[in-house]
Parts: sequence; C-alpha cells; structure tokens
Amino acid sequence: MNGKAFYFSFLFVLFSFVFVFFSCMPKNEFVRRVGMTPTEDTCYAKGVSGAYCGWLDGHLILAGGANFPGRPAADGGGKMYYEAIYATSGKVNYSTGQQVNKSALRWQLVGVLPVPMAYGVTVSDDDGMVIVGGCNAAGGLSLAFRLSRRDGALRMEQLPELPCALDNMAGTRLGDRIYVVGGLSDGQPSAAMYAYDFNYGEWFQCAPLPNARLQPVCVAQDGKLYVWGGYLQPTDSLGRVLGEECIVYSDGYQYDPQADKWAPLPTPVDAEGHPLTLSGGTAVAWGDKEILAVGGVNRNIFLGGIQGLFPMPDYLKHEPKWYRFNPNVLIYSTVTGQWRTLTQTSLTARAGASLVSLTDTIPAALLLGGELMPGIRSTDVTLISAKGEEYE
Repeated sequence: MNGKAFYFSFLFVLFSFVFVFFSCMPKNEFVRRVGMTPTEDTCYAKGVSGAYCGWLDGHLILAGGANFPGRPAADGGGKMYYEAIYATSGKVNYSTGQQVNKSALRWQLVGVLPVPMAYGVTVSDDDGMVIVGGCNAAGGLSLAFRLSRRDGALRMEQLPELPCALDNMAGTRLGDRIYVVGGLSDGQPSAAMYAYDFNYGEWFQCAPLPNARLQPVCVAQDGKLYVWGGYLQPTDSLGRVLGEECIVYSDGYQYDPQADKWAPLPTPVDAEGHPLTLSGGTAVAWGDKEILAVGGVNRNIFLGGIQGLFPMPDYLKHEPKWYRFNPNVLIYSTVTGQWRTLTQTSLTARAGASLVSLTDTIPAALLLGGELMPGIRSTDVTLISAKGEEYE
C-alpha cells in the first residue's frame, strides 16, 4: 500500500471510529438545550442569575438579573444589577406543538424595570406577570407590580408594597393569592410568609416557617404550598460570620392555607437515596399531582463556603465540576410523598436559574440562565419535557 492509500485508509478508520463513538454516547431524552438568553446586550452577554422570568401574552419574558460583567468575582469584580425587560419576538406556544428552538427564542428589548433588580419572585397568570421584591446594590426592595401587554405596548401597574424589603425569598401563586416566604427581610434572615390577596388588594402575614432560610424553593400544587431547601449564614454585630451556626437545609415543609399550618415533608433524595439540598435551585408544578425540582448547590461544599472553611479567593477559582451542583432532575409526588429521579444531566446543574412551565396539559418547562459555579453565569435555555423526544 502506498503512502496516499494508507493516509486515506487511516482517515476512513478514524472517521468511522469517531462516528461510532458519538453514535454510542448516551443521549438525554428528557433534557436538551434549545437556545440562549439575550446576548446582544453586552450586559447580558455573560448570562445572569436571579432574573425575573415568566409569561406575558404568550411571550417568554426575562427581566433584570445580576452578573459580574467586568472582572470575575474571583478577581474582586463587582456584581451588577440590570433593569432591562426582554421578550421573545414571537409567541412560544409549546402546547400546540410548536418546537422550542433558537428561532422561537429570539429576544427583543421591550421595556425597563423601575430600578435594576434581581433575586425576587415572579408569578405569571392570565392577566400578566407579577414581580415581587428582590434587591440591587443599594439593598432589598419592597416593591410589587404587574407587567401586562395591551395593544402591543408594555404596561406596568403598581401593586401595594410588601410590608418589608424582601430578597432571596421564594414564592408562588395559589388561588387568588401570591405567597412569598423566607429570604432576607430588611437585611435579616426571615422565616416569615406574606400573602397578597387580589380580592382585598393587600398583604397579610401567614404562619411562619419553623426556621429562617434564604433561597429555598416554593411550589403550589394540589391546593398546598411546598417548600424545600434554603440556607442560613448568621453574623455577629460586627458582620462576622458565625461559622458553627451556618446551616444548609435539605428538609422541607408543606403549608395548608386553610389551617394556616406547616407540616414536615420528605427530604429530596437522588436515585441512590442520598439526601439532596435544593438550596439555590428551582421548582415548578409538574402536571396536577407532581413537582419538578432542578439545580441547587452541593450541601457540604456550599456549607464549607459560607462557613469560610475554604480560603478566598481560591474557593472561587475551581472548575465548575468541583462545586458539584445538583445534576438530578427530580420529581416529587404529592400523592405518594416520594421522590424519583427523571434523569441526571449537567444541563440543569445550576444555581440561581429561572424555571417556567410551558403548558398545563403536558409537563414541560424551560430553565433559563443561572450560574454554573460561584460568579460564573450561563446563557443556556434548557427544555425539560416529561414525554422526552416524543413531544417536540
């Protein structure tokens, strides 16, 4: 065999090997990347965490959020908060079979928030999208307002303010009320839960959680509220972290609005039965009897981080896999009280991301943005579908 023939034979074998290798790689049928968050704006080019995401007249909305646009956090860069409101240029109607892909996720700037803000609560309904609380560089926010769209124009209706500034809390809508729970209340860790009743147009206080916690998840399902995860990082009067009192929660509680009482819930577990925390994760209703929960930090690593056990700034300079963000796509049944793992994938291993349901008929949701590790954001938009590739 001459050199030329050998060369082409070698290339044939090499390409055959590559083809077989990638053909045999496992493909995740339930989760796939379908697009990106807005990247045309240089502020959003690196992705954001803590954004307000929901639905407005059939358009997907991404507003606000925060990131480190200049120097990385590991090098002392400052966090920036944003005020832009982006909407998909076309309606995203997944329930009618429209494929969610890059062409469906083209973004356009449609307005601005009252102030730069992130880390609050978003609730979507038939009348628009309600934004509650959050924070920016100046501190926590007590504002609440509804975004709506009339005759193609974006409108903003102010709602009664929260009883206090709240950020890094969780919240959802159940019936005629919006509930927000936990987080920082005027800068202090809170166990309080507040509800806004649309019939009365005012906020009132409900029974508090058994303990204060920041960045839990909260979902309304089957007439109850479900809360898991969160963390606590106490400080003394001089602002020094009390390491031994830091907690990263794995447990959860169910709230009965009729009785105004909380009851314990089973702790999230992976496929092998190991307990997980959903702190920094996100969750939505999944059908009418289940809950989808994704993302969040690794309990042990994050606990060491907030306790100050890892030297800074080295703690911020590891590869993303070192932080072991939760890769489990979890389903909780409100009927059996049991957790199951739908799949495992690095595509959903984020913290501070936003999760929005696509349809009430067939469980499907979009995961937007968030961080891959402390200080490093993602621009991915990821589709999670119960029916996998059959539903496209």
